Parts: sequence; structure tokens; C-alpha cells
Amino acid sequence: MRVAAVICAAVLSILGPDPTHHGVDTDSANSVMRGCRSALNEKAGDLYLQGFCYGVVETLVITRSDICAPHGASPSQALRVVVQYIDERPAQLNETFFGLAWQALRSTWPCEH
Repeated sequence: MRVAAVICAAVLSILGPDPTHHGVDTDSANSVMRGCRSALNEKAGDLYLQGFCYGVVETLVITRSDICAPHGASPSQALRVVVQYIDERPAQLNETFFGLAWQALRSTWPCEH
């Protein structure tokens, strides 16, 4: 099920913003974190933002060579890393979710080259 959400979010991000979110900020951490928290707590909420959040986090884990998640780390663990990192930096909520998620994962799971 989570794989489908990741794929769906990736396709949606390529196609453009969700029409129901027209004119709404969907790039800042402030906006996206609502979806991340509801996804992490498995509560009903904004499915677009939940999928977007999971999609960004999983895309970073899979594609970035400077992030080395431990073997067997789940998407939920990666999401917890991101949520905790951003929650500890409320002054940065106006920054892009993608950038903060990348910083969170890279600082928590750096690669040893």
C-alpha cells in the first residue's frame, strides 16, 4: 500500500499540483507537515499531502547517494526521522519541505565514503 502511495505521489508531482490545492502552498514544510503527521499516525487526513510527504521522503532515501538508510529501514522510520527533525526546528517551517527532509535524512543517515 505504501509503495502505491509513493508511486502516486511521484506521478502527481510530475503532473503538477493537485487541483484541489490550487493557490495553496504545498512546498513549505509548514504546509506539508500536516500530511506527514497524519500519515505517521495513520490518521485520516489530507491524502494528497500524505502521499506527497511519503513520496518526497522515499524518493530521497532511494535516489540520493549521500543518504544511506540502514538495511531494513522502513518508510515509516524515514518519515519519523524527517518529522522529528523538522519539529525540532520550528523557525524553519517556511523553508521547502524537500530541502528540510533531505537535511534530516542526510544528517541522520550519512554515508561513510
